[in-house]
Amino acid sequence: MSVGPPKDNWNLTYCILFLHGIGVLLPWNMLTTIAQDYYVDLKLSDHDASGNITTQSTYALNFFSYLGIFAQAPNFILNVVNLVLRIKGDLLNRVMAMIIVLFVSVVFTMIWIWIDTDAWKTLFFWMTMVSFIIFNGAGGVYQNSMFGVAAVLPSKFTNAIIFGNNVCGTFIAIINIITIAALSDKPKIAATVYFAVSLAIVLVCFLSVPVLKKLPFYQYYENLSKFPQKDEEDQEEVVLNMATYCVYKMSGDLNQDLSNHLADISIKYVNELYDGKKAVVFSPISLQIALAMAYAGAGGKTEEELGQFLGNGAAVEKIHNKFHVILTELAAPPANEWIKCSLKSANKIYIKDDYEVLDSYKNSLSKFYDGQFESINFNDSENAAKVMNKFVSDATNEKIKDLIAADAINNLTRIILINCLYFKGDWVKKFKPHNTEKDQFYGKENVSREMEFMKRNDFMLYNENDSFQCLTLPFDNQSIKMVIVLPKKRFGLGEVFESVNGSDFLKLVKGSENQGVDISIPKFKIESKFGLNDSLKKMGINDAFVGNVADFSGITMQDRLSISSVVQKVVIDVNEDGCEAAAATGLMMELCCMPMVPEDPIIFKADQPFAFFLIHDDSTVLFNGIYQ
Repeated sequence: MSVGPPKDNWNLTYCILFLHGIGVLLPWNMLTTIAQDYYVDLKLSDHDASGNITTQSTYALNFFSYLGIFAQAPNFILNVVNLVLRIKGDLLNRVMAMIIVLFVSVVFTMIWIWIDTDAWKTLFFWMTMVSFIIFNGAGGVYQNSMFGVAAVLPSKFTNAIIFGNNVCGTFIAIINIITIAALSDKPKIAATVYFAVSLAIVLVCFLSVPVLKKLPFYQYYENLSKFPQKDEEDQEEVVLNMATYCVYKMSGDLNQDLSNHLADISIKYVNELYDGKKAVVFSPISLQIALAMAYAGAGGKTEEELGQFLGNGAAVEKIHNKFHVILTELAAPPANEWIKCSLKSANKIYIKDDYEVLDSYKNSLSKFYDGQFESINFNDSENAAKVMNKFVSDATNEKIKDLIAADAINNLTRIILINCLYFKGDWVKKFKPHNTEKDQFYGKENVSREMEFMKRNDFMLYNENDSFQCLTLPFDNQSIKMVIVLPKKRFGLGEVFESVNGSDFLKLVKGSENQGVDISIPKFKIESKFGLNDSLKKMGINDAFVGNVADFSGITMQDRLSISSVVQKVVIDVNEDGCEAAAATGLMMELCCMPMVPEDPIIFKADQPFAFFLIHDDSTVLFNGIYQ
């Protein structure tokens, strides 16, 4: 007679994994939250007798650039380790070891709060950077070891860690609000509070590991996972491999305000493109990157308008750093070979033969955007279009063709900036084809057509507010998800877009929880091509298009340039296996001139116009659109 698994009494296993979901992110996120006030303003700047900043050191001015670089160092180190060593051992022991490293790192950081380091800022700065490498490396291995621990348990326990990750952000926001209200003029005490809270949570996480080891529920699944032994060894190798990607992911979001702003632009823009007559798909990030490359050479009011659109008035360096972080994350390879997800981004800058572009501009695009420059003969417009369209086709797996028309190139064309984005991924939980059924989709009231609907009754990430339902479908690499927004009011999608902004949308996505959902969504494919000049002008970018006004003096001193046209072509295909999407944006510059089935599930039936978003790391909108 077979014996089933023991019960998770009092949900203790779930609660412990949830706690570790908070613990893996809390110390590092606490550190980045106070980085501006503590490191930049307090430790690395000079002050007068009243405590006001008089001058900022070079380290203070470039702190976040250094932080981004040193936060990536563990990626390299762990990749080298993976190449030369076969890592084995008990995952929970590895977790405890990493928690000890984190604990010591936090204590080391706290010691310097009350020590006067004004006389040796350089030494303090480099000690801090080295500690960041240790800090972030330990956090990455800790996080992914915990996912390895959860992997031997039923799938909902992996979601417990993810839920803890989401709650961590809310917890930090609450601490931030309290410290701003009570300790805004006492940065040392505020920093002490932040790190003390981190120490307390890390200590509780450490003490919970021996408890987890002794739980009959965990022991049952751990013993079950040991057969065969080879699988366990292979799995443990994968866990350390995963850390090499997640280490950087944890450090990437240094400015949530920029993420919120870019998401807000994404929502407003797709609403601007939607005419209420046909489905549209758009790639906000592809457009934003193409414009950011032009922004790198802008000056005067042109720079101001582009900066407002891209960064809501944030500092120039911060905007470029944000896009650099995004592109670095998009370029990261899948953490494991079994992940079928493919995500590629490519930037190319075509320059007219013998046209002089400033070295400073080339350096900026190479540094922040990995831009590849190529000289081309625009006088032969047919061949030039053919060359550029081949680059686009290759970069998008032949999904985007004929982006650049030959007649769009003329004797005034000097530079064409192109961004390409391609994504293909399988759902974590694929829809079963035999469950797909034909049903009616209502594009408008009383106007319907028969379509194939993918169906599943399962536990899924779900959230809602008074206006709409929000369903999240993760892909197999976990960092990319499709979010479907369905209005509660029949045919009320327009009202949804008027009521929601980027910050609200991202909070709703991050706050999603596993709930029983009866899903019914159509298979769909959309192709869209846009000329974006008019819509960009409506969004506040005007001077860049006006020949005698545009200022791109950071690109060349040879002539006055303006943007002649911005075009984008996007394709998306959603089916039972997953999703494939591709986008290309061209900016032309010229001279002026089997899970348990839930009971009583939430009904999510997308048989009316709905919005969809492909988001990366719960912060960057790669693609979005409206299906009708």
